[in-house]
Parts: sequence; C-alpha cells; structure tokens
Amino acid sequence: MYKRRRKRSKRSYALLVTAVIAIVLLLLRPAVHYARPIPNAPEKETKSYVALDDLPNGYVFTVSVDNRYYHLAKKRSIGSYELLFVKDNHLKIGDVVETSGLDGQLPPELPLGKIISIDDTGVLTTIVIKAQGK
Repeated sequence: MYKRRRKRSKRSYALLVTAVIAIVLLLLRPAVHYARPIPNAPEKETKSYVALDDLPNGYVFTVSVDNRYYHLAKKRSIGSYELLFVKDNHLKIGDVVETSGLDGQLPPELPLGKIISIDDTGVLTTIVIKAQGK
C-alpha cells in the first residue's frame, strides 16, 4: 500500500540540466546571431545584361504588355519578336511591349516595341512585335 519513493538518478538530473540549457540557448539564439553584422561579408554580385540586338535568334525571355499582362517572347530577327503561348486574345495592335525582368536575363522596362500583327487562326494566338524605329 505504501509505495517507496525512488531517488532520482544522476542520469535524470543530467537530462534535466541539458534540457534547461537547450531552452536557454534557443531563447537567446536571435540575440547572439543577429547582434552585429558579419565583418568582411562579400558584396552581392551585380548582373551584366546583354543588349537586345546582341541576343541570338530564338532567344526566349519574359515581357510585359502595358504593364498588365506577362508573356514569354522569342526573338525572330533583329527588331522582330513574337509572343509565345497566348491563349486568349486580350491584346490589341499598338500595345507597348517591354521587358519585365522577372526572369533575370534582361533588365526590366526595356522597350521592345509595339504589337503590329495578331494571327488568331489556331488554338494559340501568334502575336508579332516590331521594334520602334526599325
């Protein structure tokens, strides 16, 4: 009826002390790691971009049309581009097209030109862009 009370072993005390130390370290971790900046940290690399005329034919990159619609574009020849995989025709002739910079290949807001033709005969719409001044 009367149960003897067991003494705590050295192992249970060691586990208790380890748990308390772990909790204290976890609570102080943000203060230890974020107190000051790392000295001699390397600077971020800057990207070097290529001019649009230097891109090879068939090069694919992202563009924005009137800063609302984002599409993939492919270079056909110098000053001529084509929008890829356009399902619904929400664009019209004369819309301004510029690079979006989302893919990291070209800088954002680099003007490509205006839409000059829209071929809506197949499943996907073919849209041709001609560079301004070419």
